[in-house]
Amino acid sequence: MLKVNNSQALCISTHAMHKRYSYKLPSRCSKYPPPDLFFKKQAITRVVNISQRFSADHSKLSFYSDSPTTKHLKEACNIFGINWDLLKLLSPKYKFGPHLFHPAQRSPLNVSLHFDNFKKVSPSSLLICTDGSKENDRVGSGLVIFKGNDISTPILTKSFGLPSYATVYNGESEVIPLALHEISKIYKSNPFSKAHFYIDNHATLKNLIKPWATKDTNIHRIYSNIQKLPFPITYVPAHQGHLGNEMADKAAKEGLLQPVTLFPKIPTHHFVDLINTSINALTQHRWNSEDHSHWIKRLFPHWKSLQSFLTLSEGLTQVRKLASGFYPLQNYLFQRSLKPNPLCPHCLDEVESIYHRVLTCPLFFSQRVQMLIKLDFSPNTTMEILASNSRNNLEALNTFLISSKLFAQSLSIDGNPSMQLPTRN
Repeated sequence: MLKVNNSQALCISTHAMHKRYSYKLPSRCSKYPPPDLFFKKQAITRVVNISQRFSADHSKLSFYSDSPTTKHLKEACNIFGINWDLLKLLSPKYKFGPHLFHPAQRSPLNVSLHFDNFKKVSPSSLLICTDGSKENDRVGSGLVIFKGNDISTPILTKSFGLPSYATVYNGESEVIPLALHEISKIYKSNPFSKAHFYIDNHATLKNLIKPWATKDTNIHRIYSNIQKLPFPITYVPAHQGHLGNEMADKAAKEGLLQPVTLFPKIPTHHFVDLINTSINALTQHRWNSEDHSHWIKRLFPHWKSLQSFLTLSEGLTQVRKLASGFYPLQNYLFQRSLKPNPLCPHCLDEVESIYHRVLTCPLFFSQRVQMLIKLDFSPNTTMEILASNSRNNLEALNTFLISSKLFAQSLSIDGNPSMQLPTRN
C-alpha cells in the first residue's frame, strides 16, 4: 500500500484546491492565496504552532542547522516580514522555569494580592515599582527603585519601549527581569536585606502565584531567578495616589517614546496577521504588475473592484468562473482547438459566447426570464450584471448558469459534443 506522509498529503490537497479554483482570478479568492505563498504560509504557521512542543533535537535541527528545510523557512520568513531571530524565541532552548522542576520542588513565591501601604519595607531593603502603559500601537514599561521606605527620591528610574504587538501585561511583566539585573548590580556596591516588588497588574501576580500553570516563558524566567531569594511581590492599587506606583506609571508613559528594547514572546495571532498582510500585499503587487486580458481589465479596472467582487461572490462558483473569462462555451473551446467550430449547438448560425448564452440564446428562455425577474435592472451585457456590485444580482446570474448548464446537459448539448438539437424552424 502506498504510504503518504503529512507533507505529501498537504501538497496533494493544495494542488487539488488550486486546480479547482484556478480560473486565473487573482489569488483565486481571498481564502486561497497563490500556491507558492500558500505552501510558505502553511510551513511558517505550523512551525509557530508546534515550536513550543519541539524537542531539543528538533529545535536545533529547525533553527540552527543549514539544512534545506531551515533555508526554506528563513526564505518564507523574509517574504512575510518575520524576524527569524524572534521566531527562535519560541524554541525550547529559550525555555526554563517551573515546568522543568519536579512538582515536589516547586516552592511557591511570596506573592500577596493585598496592599500593605509599603509597611513591610524596612530601611535596609529596596522598594521596586514597575508599571506598563499602552497607547495605540505604542507600549512602554517603567521601573523605579527606592532605598528603604523613603519613596520621595528614587535611586533609579528607567523607561523601556516594547514592540506594537505587546500588551500592557507584557509591559508590566517584561521589566521585572531587568529590575532583577539592576538590583543585583546595586547589591554589589550597597548590600540590602530584601527587595520588595510592588505591581498593579493582577494577571502578572496571579501567574506568579502558580507559575507552573502558565505558558508565559517570562513568568518562568522570573520564577527561576527569584525562587529562593527574599523578594516578596505585593499588589499596589493603580492610579490611587500611591507615589511609588505613580512614578512607575510616569516612567512607563515615557517608555512609549523610547526605542524598542524589550521583546516579549510574539503571540501566534501576530504571526498570522503578518503573514496575511504580506500575502495580500504580494498578491496585489502581482495583480497590478501582470498583463491581463481585455475582459479582465474592463471588469476589474483596479484592485478594490476585484476585492469587492470576491467578497460579494463568495460561494458563487459559476459566477467567479464566468468572471475569469474561462467559461467553457463553444467559442472559448474553439479558440483552444477543443471544438471544430464556435457556433451554438442550438442556433447553429450564432457564435456561442458568454453574451449569447446569458442574454440571447432562445434555448434558455425560461431560465433567463427567472433571472431577469430577480435582477433589479435590465442588463444590456453580462458585464453589467457582474459589475453591478449586488449580491442579489450575482446570485440570480449564478442560478441561471447552473440551471442552463443542467438543462443543456439533459439535452446532450454540453454533455456530448456529437449530439446536437435540430435547427430551429
